[in-house]
Amino acid sequence: MDHQQEKVQLLGMWASPYVYKVKWALSIKGVEYEYVEEDLRNKSSQLLEHNTVHKKVPVLVYNGKPVAESDIIVEFIDDAWSHRGGRILPEDPHERAMARFWARFVPDKLSPPIWKWFTTAGGEEQDAAREAAMEQLRVLEEELANGGNEFFAGDSVGLVDLSLGALAYVIPMYEEIIGERLVTEEMFPSLYAWMGRFLAAPPVKDHLPPMEELKLSGSLPRATPGRSRRTAANSPVAPSSRRHCCRPSLRWQRNQPPKVVGGGGRRDTLHGR
Repeated sequence: MDHQQEKVQLLGMWASPYVYKVKWALSIKGVEYEYVEEDLRNKSSQLLEHNTVHKKVPVLVYNGKPVAESDIIVEFIDDAWSHRGGRILPEDPHERAMARFWARFVPDKLSPPIWKWFTTAGGEEQDAAREAAMEQLRVLEEELANGGNEFFAGDSVGLVDLSLGALAYVIPMYEEIIGERLVTEEMFPSLYAWMGRFLAAPPVKDHLPPMEELKLSGSLPRATPGRSRRTAANSPVAPSSRRHCCRPSLRWQRNQPPKVVGGGGRRDTLHGR
C-alpha cells in the first residue's frame, strides 16, 4: 500500500471506547490522521455516507475509502501499516486466531455483566450481575497469569489489550460511582497490574478520555433511584463538533484553539463498536 500521499481520517465520538481502541492502534503504528468529532444526535452526511449499514462510529477513511467496525479497523491498521510500529496481531497463525478469540471474549462475555452490574439498581439482580462479572474476570485473570507477559500477547500492547483497554479506566470509574470494588489487587493481581501498565503505555497514555467529563455525560446511565441522570446535551462540558489532526503522541487539548501540526498543513482543530 502506497503511503506517500495518504490521507487518513477518523470519524469518532469523544466518549466512545471503540473510538479510543482505534486511536490506540493508530498510535502504535505512528499514523498521522485527522480526527472528526461526530454528533450522534445529528449525524453528518459524511458518517452516513461512509457507514451506510450501521451508521455508527468509529469509521476510518483511508484516501476516501471507509472502513467501519472497530475490530475490523484495528486489523486493517495492522495490515496497512505492517512496516511501521509494533505488530498488533501476532505473526503466527494459531497465535493470531487465539488473539481474535480473546478479543471477542471481552464484548461477548465480560462487558455485558459489568455493564449490568453498573446499571442495575441494587438488590439480587445487581448481585447476580456482579458475580457473573467476577466469573469472567477470573477466566481472564487466569489467561493473563498463565501467559507470564506484561501484556496479553507479549511485552507490548496487542489486539486483546486494545479490546480490553477501555475497561482499564471504565471499571475504576464505575467502582467510584457505585462505591464498591470489582477488581482488587488481592483478587485479581495480574489484571490489576495489567490495568496500570496499559494506561501508562506510550500508545495509550496520551489518548484517554477526560474522566470528569465522562462521569458527567449521558454516556453513563445509572439505575440507582434518586441519582441524577445528566445527558450529554445538558452537560456544560459536553464537547461540540470539531476536527483534529492527530500525531501519535498528540493529546487532544479540548479547550485549545485549532493549530497546524505535521505535514500537509492540516489543522488540529460507548457509542459505535
